[in-house]
Amino acid sequence: MTRFFLVLALLGAAADVSAHDGGGVALSPDAASGRAVRCVHFAGLERTRPYVLERELTFKVGAPLAPETLRESVQRLKNLQIFWEVTPTLHAVDDGVSVTLTVEEKWTLIPIGKIGGGEGFFHGVVGGYDVNVAGHLIEIGMQYEYLAGAHSGGGWLRLPRLGGRYNVGLDIGAIGRIRSLFDAGGALEAGFFTRRFQVNTFFTAEVWWWLVVGARLEIDLDDFDDDLLNARQAAANVAQDFVLPGGGRSVIAGLTAVVGRLDFEDWLVSGVRLDLALDLAWEGLGSEFEFVRFTAKTTGFLRLPWRGNLGGNLAFGHTTSDALQHLFYKGGLDAIRGVHETRLYGSTWWGANAEYRIPSLATSWLVIQHGIWTDIGHAGDEFAGLFDHAVFSAGTGIRLISPRVYRLVVRFDYAATFGPDLRHSFSFGATQFF
Repeated sequence: MTRFFLVLALLGAAADVSAHDGGGVALSPDAASGRAVRCVHFAGLERTRPYVLERELTFKVGAPLAPETLRESVQRLKNLQIFWEVTPTLHAVDDGVSVTLTVEEKWTLIPIGKIGGGEGFFHGVVGGYDVNVAGHLIEIGMQYEYLAGAHSGGGWLRLPRLGGRYNVGLDIGAIGRIRSLFDAGGALEAGFFTRRFQVNTFFTAEVWWWLVVGARLEIDLDDFDDDLLNARQAAANVAQDFVLPGGGRSVIAGLTAVVGRLDFEDWLVSGVRLDLALDLAWEGLGSEFEFVRFTAKTTGFLRLPWRGNLGGNLAFGHTTSDALQHLFYKGGLDAIRGVHETRLYGSTWWGANAEYRIPSLATSWLVIQHGIWTDIGHAGDEFAGLFDHAVFSAGTGIRLISPRVYRLVVRFDYAATFGPDLRHSFSFGATQFF
């Protein structure tokens, strides 16, 4: 009788293992190659719905499994950036193979907060967003901003993987910005406050894994005044006889394309991606301005030993408009660290960045990453001087990353700027620079 119960216990344990691991003998991807996929299991899901994973798979139940389709499926799940770990396991069943994908979900409800200021004004931001609402991979976010007496706010909605191929989004916001204009030597020339109410909607479709095309429509209502300028800006306007520009309505239709792909593994990135955008503002669409705008940016990352990352990008933009609200403003955390955000502006711009990142601490909850970097670029109204008078900065920084929280990166940078206005500065921000 004792032997009978022992046999039953062993059979029960074997059944438990079979239910847990999909049954059968464990197989490597190469050993499973050519076997028909009989079933797919998802383990570890606490919030995300199974269909979110199913639509990313490049293999089908009933079809032969190939190692490359399994690798591609795992990478596509990692590229959603809502899982900090994706582990496939394969087991022989009958005359085929069972596939189990075990995931560890990231925390995706992210608060937004910022407090700062300077030159007598206060700057505060509060808000939040979730990129995986109710487990459906839907992003919803809202933000409020106070800047020197001006109120801004907005919200956005993203449906990034409809059917596994389509991305639909809508942004609505009211934005207020105080801008300073500088001459070639870095001296303050003028200042103005701009208000913009904006509605932006877009649609993209994945044609192949390396090609995404899309279209967009943007409506901007712009207005200008000098009510919130500081004393230096107001004095510069008087000295230069600066006249505030007129506002107006811009209706912009655009086409976009993304060639290539960036792949994510924990906090590391690899691959090459080219982003292209062509915009047209036309009176036939109801716009009070007419112009053409083109932008292009190539971004590449290489994974190195000791969990290092070497990345860089090269970007270019041009617009036929000379209205202040349509020019490119390239400086600060947007393009060249250590440079005032409106120090460089014009109808044409170019920029390049390179950064090497390596961690000194890497755990599943916290990564301390160190970086050295260099930024260079210029903006103006003439092609001829864009390279002769480029502004260059270099520096180092620390990033605090939590792999278990969606895009949680706290960044501290020190920058030394070289060129017409030599300066040193510290900056604090969220997310990686690129």
